[in-house]
Amino acid sequence: MEDKRGRPRAFKDEDAFKQKFLDYLEDCIERDRFPNIAGFCVFADITRDSYYAQKEYYSDTYLKTRDMLENEVWQDKTHRGPLYLKSVFGHTDRQAVESTNTNVNVEVDSLEEAEEIIKAAGLDPDKL
Repeated sequence: MEDKRGRPRAFKDEDAFKQKFLDYLEDCIERDRFPNIAGFCVFADITRDSYYAQKEYYSDTYLKTRDMLENEVWQDKTHRGPLYLKSVFGHTDRQAVESTNTNVNVEVDSLEEAEEIIKAAGLDPDKL
């Protein structure tokens, strides 16, 4: 059903969006170009906002275009790939480690007092 409100959609239907994107990828291969969102927008003569709006209209195809772009980037063997993965797809080249310190420092006056505190914590002082 055609939407009569506002500006016309960038693509007539989902098939037109899909075909334009496939044409773009083919053009990138023929011209040895790096496929990216900005390049597709220029190729399709649309704005970046229009591209992102396709998620609302044709979410399945939109997500597939993102997956295809990401796949193409992974196949790229130059310095461009990692940079694009970080900026567009949120990839990181480091691992985030979350650590919670559970150490408790307690000052005691005697060994007996330390054993009482350890027992009160539910631990066996002979196994420490």
